[in-house]
Amino acid sequence: MNKFKMPELRIGDLVPKIPIIQGGMGLGISLSGLAAAVANEGAIGIISSVGIGLVRNRGKKVDFHNSNMDGLRQEIREARAKTDGIIGLNIMVALTDFLELVEIGFEEEVDVIFMGAGFTN
Repeated sequence: MNKFKMPELRIGDLVPKIPIIQGGMGLGISLSGLAAAVANEGAIGIISSVGIGLVRNRGKKVDFHNSNMDGLRQEIREARAKTDGIIGLNIMVALTDFLELVEIGFEEEVDVIFMGAGFTN
């Protein structure tokens, strides 16, 4: 028997089975596979919007902006295909394309968006 009981986590109408939010780790760590696995366990899986275009197109010369937008859409869709759990998006407010990334989150119907300031020294 588990002697530690965590309080229920509620974000609007969302109530994960496990009150844990996976951290949004950028540059290829928090992608669809990890987010879906976390969501499948009952927590909130997070896709990080930072640098997805670079990660998905390693070694190819691509337009960074468009590649990142397309990559984010694909990662969200791939996560949705792997889970019925809660999927969120992590977006750094300091990004120049912040609003476009938020719009993609809404268009692709992520369950929740987490926003932060970004990198620090």
